[in-house]
Amino acid sequence: MQNPVTKFITCCCRCCLQCCHRFIKFLNKNAFVQVALHCTNFCSSAMNAFLLVLKNSGTFMVSEGIATVFMFLGKVFISVANTGICYLILTNWKELADKVNSPIGPLVAVFVISYVIGSVFMALFSIASTTLVQCFLTDVELSRSNGGDGTDGRRRPKELDHLVNNLNKNNHYGGNKMD
Repeated sequence: MQNPVTKFITCCCRCCLQCCHRFIKFLNKNAFVQVALHCTNFCSSAMNAFLLVLKNSGTFMVSEGIATVFMFLGKVFISVANTGICYLILTNWKELADKVNSPIGPLVAVFVISYVIGSVFMALFSIASTTLVQCFLTDVELSRSNGGDGTDGRRRPKELDHLVNNLNKNNHYGGNKMD
């Protein structure tokens, strides 16, 4: 039996360590994107990434939330689709249908393996979405640092001009410069 006070302190320590772990993981991901964008060392890239996320926290929260939803849906879709295909193969292929007593075991194995493989592939989507958001916001920041208002669009595709102009109208990027 554990003392309730010891149990409480242990839970608090675990919570603090888990928060630190998540923060470091988030910072590492964004720092490596900054290393790739600017060819700078890890420490200055981590600081640049932290400041970029801090200045644009709302944009990052929305994009990370949308990416999380799409990642979950992608993993589930990949797993369910592969499991459905496996079920069709197991029930319609005569040689397999005669040898398999119950398709539940193979279907569970296919679902788990598909979920793991889907997680690996959707992790690429996660880093790609983070990279795109950082590229976009870095372009706006570079435009601001050159005396612009973030809407000059020299380093981004013309398709994003409409998004930048809408953000500028809503006063997210225009009007007050963050230094």
